[in-house]
Amino acid sequence: MTRRIVFTGGSGKAGKQVVPWLKARGYDILNLDLKPLDCAGANTLITDVTDSGQVLNALTMHHAFNAVNDTITTKEPTAEFLETYVPQIPLKREMVGNEAPLSNAKIRSVLGFREEHDWRKYV
Repeated sequence: MTRRIVFTGGSGKAGKQVVPWLKARGYDILNLDLKPLDCAGANTLITDVTDSGQVLNALTMHHAFNAVNDTITTKEPTAEFLETYVPQIPLKREMVGNEAPLSNAKIRSVLGFREEHDWRKYV
């Protein structure tokens, strides 16, 4: 799994030392600063961290968000479907009805995502 860090002020005195050190240890770095950083493999996004809109934009670019249907389109309930086709993977939570195994919770809370269409009606 990639270890990701959003570093603010990476182009400053301390950042110029710390960002290459982190990069050398395998971290994926996104530097948020008003000035670019000359460090191979570290991306700089020119960002004013006092502007919450710019910061939200930067964070959504660097971190993955799932946007999936809230339900799966199988005829059998999710728990039964998973037990049949991937029995080696343990469930981390109880699955209710045809609930999707991937959660939209993060994208809902951060971006306000809401599913518009229920794909179950096409099954």
